[in-house]
Amino acid sequence: MKKILVILLLIGCNNEEARLAEEARDWFWKGYNALENEEYDKAILYYEKAIELDPDLALAYNNLGNAYRKQGNYAKAIESYNKAIELDPDDAAAYYNLGIAYNDQGNTAKEIESYKKAIELKPDDAAAYYNLGIAYKDQGNTAKAIELWEKAIELKPDYAKAYYNLGIAYNDQGNTTKAIELYEKAIELKPDDAAAYNNLGLAYNDQGNTTKAIELYEKAIELDPDLALAYNNLGIAYKDQGNYDKAIQSYEKAIELDPDDAAAYNNLGNAYRKQGNLTKAIESYEKAIELKPDYAIAYYNRAVAYYYMKEYDKAWDDVYKTQSLGNQVHPGFLKALREASGR
Repeated sequence: MKKILVILLLIGCNNEEARLAEEARDWFWKGYNALENEEYDKAILYYEKAIELDPDLALAYNNLGNAYRKQGNYAKAIESYNKAIELDPDDAAAYYNLGIAYNDQGNTAKEIESYKKAIELKPDDAAAYYNLGIAYKDQGNTAKAIELWEKAIELKPDYAKAYYNLGIAYNDQGNTTKAIELYEKAIELKPDDAAAYNNLGLAYNDQGNTTKAIELYEKAIELDPDLALAYNNLGIAYKDQGNYDKAIQSYEKAIELDPDDAAAYNNLGNAYRKQGNLTKAIESYEKAIELKPDYAIAYYNRAVAYYYMKEYDKAWDDVYKTQSLGNQVHPGFLKALREASGR
């Protein structure tokens, strides 16, 4: 009789576990749907309920981490991913997500460690190679980044983002010919990528082909009319062609779209200075400096403008400021300023 009672208790226990597991799955899917709908508070609540009912549900911890990360709570996201990994040490996705959270937190060393583990567990994961490349690029290791992006492309030949970032890396190395080839491949795979057109324009501009660069910047703007950077680059190309009116127009549009862009104000000042409008040039440099008080090149450019206005004391003040920020001042300009000011 005792034996029968024990068996009945065990059966009852198993039934209860099954019921809790099924209920946990219901809460898990509620969390999944809330996460998909960007209802992150609800998602967190539902995943925590699923975990309460089934504390060994590793996937719930992983997705809970995703919800916290979307809210910008990276510490809680990392805690959740680590718990998922504790429960399932072979979960490559949890390591991958952990890498993203460390990237968001600015912890590149931990980010790299996480992506490496994800790749160890899932060697055919192109996205993990891609993100690991981004991390190495952030560390300044361009050669390693190139190697990883090439591996990502080997695994996923239609990986447009990998081609795009390879283009940036080669352009940074001064290999504009290779950069152009890679940007063109990125565009072939993703014809609506405004950023790729913009960067392709930069590469052509670096080669001195401003006409082609302008064509590409305009295509980027056609695809993304709010891409301030493309307007700024368009202004640079027009300035290089000596078309200062169009350069000014382009810089002003860049500033309209991004009023905090100190570089666009600096470039606007250069265009006005080239036109001989020194008052407007100085106004633009002053705005650039207001936005970025340690902007050495803007101080230098303002010094040049003051020189042409024969305001030599102000020019010297900006020369000293430029030097204090660690930038060199052109010896020819210093000589001219000394002769003009009698210093």
